[in-house]
Amino acid sequence: MVAALWLLVLSVVGGAPGDPTAASLEATLRGALAGVAEVRRAPEGDGAWAADTRPTLHLVVTLTTGPSAAAEGGEVTIASLSLVQVDGGALTREVVFHEGDAPSERGRTLAFVTLSMLPDVSTSLPGDLPEPSVAHPRHTVSPGPTMTAPRAAQNHRVWLEFRGVGTLGLGDGGATTAWGGALGVTWAPWARLGLRADLSAQAGEVEAAQASTTWLAGTLGLSVVALRARGAVDLDLEVWLGVGAGRQSLSHYSEGGPAQSSQAAWALVGRGGLALSWQPRRGIAVLAELGADLVASRMPVYVADELRATLEPLRPTASVGVRVSL
Repeated sequence: MVAALWLLVLSVVGGAPGDPTAASLEATLRGALAGVAEVRRAPEGDGAWAADTRPTLHLVVTLTTGPSAAAEGGEVTIASLSLVQVDGGALTREVVFHEGDAPSERGRTLAFVTLSMLPDVSTSLPGDLPEPSVAHPRHTVSPGPTMTAPRAAQNHRVWLEFRGVGTLGLGDGGATTAWGGALGVTWAPWARLGLRADLSAQAGEVEAAQASTTWLAGTLGLSVVALRARGAVDLDLEVWLGVGAGRQSLSHYSEGGPAQSSQAAWALVGRGGLALSWQPRRGIAVLAELGADLVASRMPVYVADELRATLEPLRPTASVGVRVSL
């Protein structure tokens, strides 16, 4: 057997434990470079591979996972390839993978990019290894300088949402419904965790007291993406919790006449629920939420000093709306 002309030493840094991407990369390179270059994994610590008499290439692959800068969100893995040549020169490439990319396809793509970087090696992938498509829409290959970590500016994603909201405030004087709207802002510096501010305004009636009511509330809290699906349909299931303050006001009215009395009160409020969002296109999502407001105390409703109803603290809510990326 004729010895290979080149020695290619492979070092892989980062990546999840047990990630088969490196193994797929190594196997693909061995098959593609058979008879031209021997592929070895760099030994732990200070190895002796540099003493080989053949021209040596050192390929360092650094895998870094972080949040996507795109409006569709999710996590990306940035593979930074640095090929150090025998004359001391170096070439760098960068490939970006998304959550749905299979490890075997990642390894084959990295191997294909590596082959394009090799100096004066006339080879191609064998026929039984069809060429992977680096033009796949979820892969991005950049010939620019290598980047070892996501830029800080890529970590900040802001979403603005508009929702129609319905609230059912249960009371001993009968059910009270209120309808209105809400404005929410989510800042997601991490892939699955964000800070959420929510402001809502609703109006309704307390029939037992012949009163109209308004409910204004604002909360600040956390939003966590519990489940994320990417594919033909992009879905996120979020859990959110917040605390803040609310103002309930009531005005008693009589048929054919002006309001006779009014009352209002401020209270601490907790707000939480589940939100399911679907992204039909990048930067826009349609969402539906089920949740509840928990007010710190009951609110009695008086008309002419007579107790007519009591608004309970737990008030289930439902809302639908849209979310856009800023």
